[in-house]
Amino acid sequence: MGQSNELMEKFQADLAWRKKEISNMLLLETNDNQLLIIKATLLLLYSHWEGFVKNACKAYLEHVSNKKISLKDLTENFKAIALKGLIQEMYKSSDTLTLTNELNFLEAAGEFGTKVFSVKKGSFSSEKDKSIINTKDNLNLHVFKSILRIIGIDY
Repeated sequence: MGQSNELMEKFQADLAWRKKEISNMLLLETNDNQLLIIKATLLLLYSHWEGFVKNACKAYLEHVSNKKISLKDLTENFKAIALKGLIQEMYKSSDTLTLTNELNFLEAAGEFGTKVFSVKKGSFSSEKDKSIINTKDNLNLHVFKSILRIIGIDY
């Protein structure tokens, strides 16, 4: 099975349990609790929309990372993600008070043409990681457009 099929299966599995949960919520509706169930379902819909966008975008970035494509062959958004990773590493370095850190950064940035795009496995996949894909717990249109730009999709 190809990596593209695996990505689509991740999307479909993520959507399937979300649809099932929403359907189950609607099945709880009675004449006595109709308004409550409608309100709860709207909250659940929003929550699942935000969660799906976050998971799908992260899965897509991992998919591209797994393909081991050189940064020079990718669009600017992937270069920006890689650059952000370099900046984060620079801030974590113990050489923050010396120029060594900045020189290492410039050297690494200069090698972008030969580097392969990658996102760190593990922590990036975690639900709480907001290092690249951040819905800001409020997936409004502005945040959604920003996320689309990060993954390279025009709005």
